[in-house]
Amino acid sequence: MSKTILPLKKELPIEYLYSAVCLNDIYERLFGFKKDVIYEFFRKGDGDDFDNQYYVKAYGTDIYQEIDFRLVCFAYTTKKRDPEDELDLYQKSFSNDNERSRSYFKVLGHTEDSIEITKYKKFLGLFKYIEYNYFRPRVKKGSVSSDEYSLLNRDIKAKVCAPIELLKKQNKDIILEFSESICYALATLENFCKIPDVVDLKDEIDKVNELLKGYYSFALSANESFKDKNTKEMKEFLEKHHSLMNSLNENIKNLTDGRTMK
Repeated sequence: MSKTILPLKKELPIEYLYSAVCLNDIYERLFGFKKDVIYEFFRKGDGDDFDNQYYVKAYGTDIYQEIDFRLVCFAYTTKKRDPEDELDLYQKSFSNDNERSRSYFKVLGHTEDSIEITKYKKFLGLFKYIEYNYFRPRVKKGSVSSDEYSLLNRDIKAKVCAPIELLKKQNKDIILEFSESICYALATLENFCKIPDVVDLKDEIDKVNELLKGYYSFALSANESFKDKNTKEMKEFLEKHHSLMNSLNENIKNLTDGRTMK
């Protein structure tokens, strides 16, 4: 990365492009991207790609760093154009190896993507199979102000999508083992995203983030035998979050008078 700049709003009319989590530490040595860190990419200017300026910052910080356009393209790995992307951002990879870039970055919360959570199900109580569940916790345009719409969705990408991607990379078995709680949290948040003008959505995002960070912290210390040694420990951890999840459910009932949000 090149020079570091401080964000002065009157001097930096920059546009947010996308968020991505770095999955591999090889680029820390080369370009300063650190493993497990969420990065937000921005563009300044409305000319051709090489005439614009591009910046990146770690989520939650206020330090922007100017980067080469090729790094912006390399981190962005979505094949299809985003029909809801006003910036008309699409993949232009200079690496000539799309699979290579996917192993280092994961774009978060693309409108064509869903959060996929797998869980075990039983058929007739005998045969176990894997069921795939999909969630799209995302605030829609027009439900809140433009600035709030962007900030809330960026929070969801960093605090919900990123921990799940990191958890999948670290230990997918934990997701399978405790998928019920994860699915419940995501489904609840997805419903709250439909009424961001009614609930304190930032607070609800933080609650789900707390749960997911707990799973990820556990995954970092778990080994292949965690089912035998640590299931009890994890269940104790989950019990601490039951009241949190129950409160989410009660909030939905209170806000909708028991009706289902569509």
